[in-house]
Amino acid sequence: MSAHLTLRHATFTPAEAARITGVSTTQQRDWRRRGFLPHFANHARFDAADLATLLAMRLLAERGIGPARTAGVVPSVALRIAHHAAKWKDAYSGQYDDVFGATWGEKAATLNPYVPSQGATRLFVWAHDDGALFTDGFDGPILGRSTSDPILHGAIIVLDLEALGAALQERIGTPFLHVIEHTPGPNADGHGMERGDAPRPIDGRPLSPPRASRRRPIPKKDPLA
Repeated sequence: MSAHLTLRHATFTPAEAARITGVSTTQQRDWRRRGFLPHFANHARFDAADLATLLAMRLLAERGIGPARTAGVVPSVALRIAHHAAKWKDAYSGQYDDVFGATWGEKAATLNPYVPSQGATRLFVWAHDDGALFTDGFDGPILGRSTSDPILHGAIIVLDLEALGAALQERIGTPFLHVIEHTPGPNADGHGMERGDAPRPIDGRPLSPPRASRRRPIPKKDPLA
């Protein structure tokens, strides 16, 4: 019988999240009290997407754009940062050698649990009029605009999401996605789990063939420093 692969997401304490993202535990509590972060039933724990959220909120807040203004767009920014972080081989542990694909880029395309519906663009642009867009370059979306376009009438802020993802993975310092292989037994259901077993790993999901081949990214200078 064929094996079934799922992912387990590592989680981090508030203190670990502060070390990784630069958002202090005091700031985390303040944002949670004000409704910008979710409340936890027990102790707070953060996965990679949550860390990316803290990071995006911090970087924008340091540039004068507070969480009240960015609440609608931060989830999309964080998802793309997490996607770029999860392209790296060092983000994974476990049986990823059994995943579809001959190259690591192909395996990563299959494994990556953070998949933006509109594509994992490289750049996030915030304009002075609170307009926001995702793009892979400036030629069309920015420089191709008419000089009368309001977006060009003031400062813009640009976040390199690909570089931030690479830096986040390095800051975490350990694998944060664990690939688990389940081999069906004679009493298994159709998903590789024995009936009566504990539920699948947190956020576990079946793996499907890769959507596209991606080369492993080239390391960049840490933009968080």
